[in-house]
This record gives sequence, C-alpha cells and structure tokens, in this order.
Amino acid sequence: MSIVPVRLCSRLRSYHSILHLSSVRGFSSRKEEVIGVWIFHRHGDRTPGRPLVADNCIKEESAFWETKIPPLDRTHYNLLSKKFPVKIHPNNNGGKFLDADSGRQPYGFLTWKGMQQLYEIGQKLSERYALFRDKWHIQAFSTNYLRTVMSSQCLLDGMFSSVAKHHESQYETRDLESYIKSSSDPSIEIVVRDAKDETLNTFDTSPILMKRLVRNIIDSPNFINHDTKAVLLVARLSNYIPALIKLRSPYGGPSGINWIHAADHFICRHSHGIPLTRFLSSDFEKDSEAERTLQAMKHATISHLASRFRYWYQSPSLIAAMVGPLFSDVNAQMGQTINTPNSSRKPFNVYSCHDVTILALLYGIGADMLATPNELKDVGVQDFENEKRLRYWPGYASTLILELIKVETVDREDEFLIKFILDEQNIRTITGLRKGEDMRLSDFDELVHRINQAYPHQ
Repeated sequence: MSIVPVRLCSRLRSYHSILHLSSVRGFSSRKEEVIGVWIFHRHGDRTPGRPLVADNCIKEESAFWETKIPPLDRTHYNLLSKKFPVKIHPNNNGGKFLDADSGRQPYGFLTWKGMQQLYEIGQKLSERYALFRDKWHIQAFSTNYLRTVMSSQCLLDGMFSSVAKHHESQYETRDLESYIKSSSDPSIEIVVRDAKDETLNTFDTSPILMKRLVRNIIDSPNFINHDTKAVLLVARLSNYIPALIKLRSPYGGPSGINWIHAADHFICRHSHGIPLTRFLSSDFEKDSEAERTLQAMKHATISHLASRFRYWYQSPSLIAAMVGPLFSDVNAQMGQTINTPNSSRKPFNVYSCHDVTILALLYGIGADMLATPNELKDVGVQDFENEKRLRYWPGYASTLILELIKVETVDREDEFLIKFILDEQNIRTITGLRKGEDMRLSDFDELVHRINQAYPHQ
C-alpha cells in the first residue's frame, strides 16, 4: 500500500524470535516479551454459499463442488475431533451446525484447499511462538459452523504437527486415520459457546438488533444514493447469474441482491481455476465474450460488497454491537495477564470466525488500511491509493493477531503495548500514528471504552 507515513513503522519481527533488544527514545536498550496472544482467523477456502446457476444446472455444479470438499459423511471432521474435540453448547442452534446441518450440501463447505490453508497458518504460528507448548495456555473458540470448526482443527493440527512445512495436500491424499492414531499431540477442545455469550458474529447471535442497526444506515440518503448506483450492475449480473434476483438481501437497499452471494460466484470460481461462466447455462459455456463480461464485473461486484460494509462499520453503534463485547473480553484478559505476572502460562486464544468479523475488528482498532483520507491527513499520512481502501475484503484464512507486549526498560517502569498483525504484516492504527508509537494497553482500554459507549440499547 503506497502511503507516506509520519514515521517508519517497525518491520515484522522474525518468526523465530520472541525476545529482542532495540533502542528506544534515548534509552540504550529495552527488552520486549510477548505475554499474550489473541488470534482471529477467517475460515479457509469454501464452496459457494448457495447455488446461483439455473435450476437445470444445479446438479452438475453440485457434483463438481463435491469433488473439492471432504466426504459429506464427515469422516475427516470426526477423525480430527479425536485430536481436537468440539464442544457445541446446546443453546447454540440446538447443538447443530448452522451450515452443514442446514441441508444445503455441498454449498458453504470447507474445501481441501481451505483445510490446507489453515494447516499452513498453524505451522507458521508454531514457528513464530516457539516453545508454546510450555509457555502458553491455549484455548480455541469458533462460531457454530462446520467450516469454522474444521478450520480451527486444521490450524491447531498445523501448530502441533511435526510434518515438514507446506506439506502438499496434507489431508486429501494421506491416510488420516493412521495419522491421527500416530499423533501424540495434546488434546485441545474447540468451544462453540452459548449463543448469548458468543461474541464472534453478532449477525448470527443478535439478528434482530443488527437488522435494526443496518436498516438505519440503509435508509439514509447517502447510502441510498450510493447503493442506487449499483442497480445497473445488478441488472447485468442477473443476465448471467439468474438466481441472484431470488436471493434478496436480508438487509435491503435499492440494489436488492445479496452481495456476499454475488461475490461468491467470482471468488470461489477464481480460487479453483474454473471459468466464471462454468455451469451457468449451456448458452454461456465456451462463450468467450460472456467470460470477458463477467471478468469485467468481478472487480465491481467485490468493490460494492466492501463499500456497503464500509458504510455499516463506520457507524459507531453498529461497530459497537459487532466488536464491543469481543474487545471487552480481550481487554479484560489483557488486564488479568499483567496483574498476574507470575502465572506460569500466558493466554493464547484462537478464534475461528468470518470475513465480516475480521473486517469489523480492523475497523474497530482503527486500522490505517481502512481509514478515510481525512483521518489519514489528520495524522500526517498522504493517501495515494484510497481506492484500495474502499474495496478491501478479507480473503479466505485471513488472520489477525493481537500481541500483548511487555516492555522492560532500564530505570523505567514496565510498559505494555499491543501490536496488530494481519497476514504476517504489521498493521498501524490511527491511534498509533497520532502518537508516533505502537498502541499502548492504556490506549486500547480507552478505545474499548469509547466503542462500548456507543453500544445500542436492545
């Protein structure tokens, strides 16, 4: 991202280092130690959430996607559950998955590719946080989807695996039963919490509240004007993807369609290297002009999806509903960590969630990559690529890490900083840029308090 910062941001630390020395503000040296880690990852690559093709093409498309996912009998899930058992609270959809138990197989399922993505992320985490078996108290949480739970299982499997890095087709081509039996990894339970205590996706747990908050935004003149501009795009998309008109947006707006499903068509096909016209209709198969037209609409579709959420997540009350309880929980854990310095194991929490969660977290922390030009200008940053900000959308397996850093400096009281890392790259925040330093724990506490002040009444 081509921006000119007011200072040079620190480079990403080596994966193999947890402690390091550096000069700072006139002091000769300081020692930094990571004393808490909170990892939020989107599930891995998945099949489309819904069939969008003509009715007479659904059977053929469905058969194709079945070749990209583990067996529907859940063999792989059951085997992975022997290493990483899953506890679903009975008050969360009756203990059943929101996706896999909905009867829409194979749509919305984690693919072999998605499993591999999370496995490799787990291996990178193992390298970054060396000796975690002795240092960390590891907990895992997930939303109530088979694809998020299995993503968490694969990430944990990668963390503890002794298999060489980037093993090709870790799950698809190996005897998983023998692999599980030969493993001596510790058993880590993946918890799917009671819906009333779940903080990872408010769209699922408080749908009435979220619809009311979104409705307030969608009814605003600015949003209506913006969304109306996409009506022509919707008409063109519907010429090729007929089911879009049937799957209306649950939140409304002049454009009408469900933009997440529309983006699925492009993202899922691109991920698996198949033409955008594949399975749509016999009229479009091998039609190079139709393929070029759809390719041209891909960028606009994903951009409009991102822009809708940009309007939503710039609302203080909506972002408070989405991340306020989650940030409060993390902030409380951070406070407890620094108040119990002699604890033998530090918190290492893994949360398996969704694109809308990762995006909300980034808006919540004030990530510079999503800031408005005026926000950047106020902290001395010249924005050259605002268009990229406007269309950012978290990809499959996107991973955001919050590190709590203890800083020991000679003749100074210990300080506590928070570093944000997205897909292996340090993320700067507006708060940090304003002060010319990493966000302090006290800054994070203030940010959480400010967010929660806007929390809407039910």
